[in-house]
Amino acid sequence: MEHFGLSGKTALVTGAARGLGEVAAGALAKAGADVAVCGRSRPGLERVGAAIRELGVRARGFELDVLSKDEVRSAVEKITAGLGPIGILVNNAGVNHRAPVLEHPEEQGDRIIGANRKGCFLVAQAAAPGASSSSTSPPSWAAGAIPPSWRASSLARPSTSAAAGPPGRGGGPC
Repeated sequence: MEHFGLSGKTALVTGAARGLGEVAAGALAKAGADVAVCGRSRPGLERVGAAIRELGVRARGFELDVLSKDEVRSAVEKITAGLGPIGILVNNAGVNHRAPVLEHPEEQGDRIIGANRKGCFLVAQAAAPGASSSSTSPPSWAAGAIPPSWRASSLARPSTSAAAGPPGRGGGPC
C-alpha cells in the first residue's frame, strides 16, 4: 500500500465488530490510519481493536448505538479526544430482518430504516464538523456517509439515488 498512505489520519468505522466493517477497519489500519472501531458487541470491538493494534497503529473500541444521538455525539467527542480529528468515516452499521417481505412486522421495518438511514445521518452529522476542519484536504467519506454539503432531504430517497449525481445536486447515498 505504498501509494495509499493514511498515516496521521483517524478513521471512524461503524459496524466494525464483524463482517464488512471489520474488513474496512483492517484495510484502513493497514494503510496507516488510526481506527475508532464502533459497534454494539464489546467482545467483537475488543477483538478487532487488538488485531488492528498489532498492525502498529492506534485503535480504540467504542460501544455505539447509531440510533442514539447522545451516544453518537459522545463517542465522536471521545474519538476526537483520544485519536484526533476524524478524517475518514465508514458508515457501515446496519440491521436486517431475514423474512419474506410480506411477513415483516412493521416494527422490524422501522428498526431497519432507523439504523440504516437515521443512524447513518446521525453519525455523519456528528463527525462532519471535526472532519471538515481536520486538514486542508476534504474528509474521506465512504459506505453511505453523508458529506456535509449534502442535504438531509437526500435521506428520503432510496439508496439508488447515489447514481443521481454529485453532492448538492440531488444525489447522495445513505
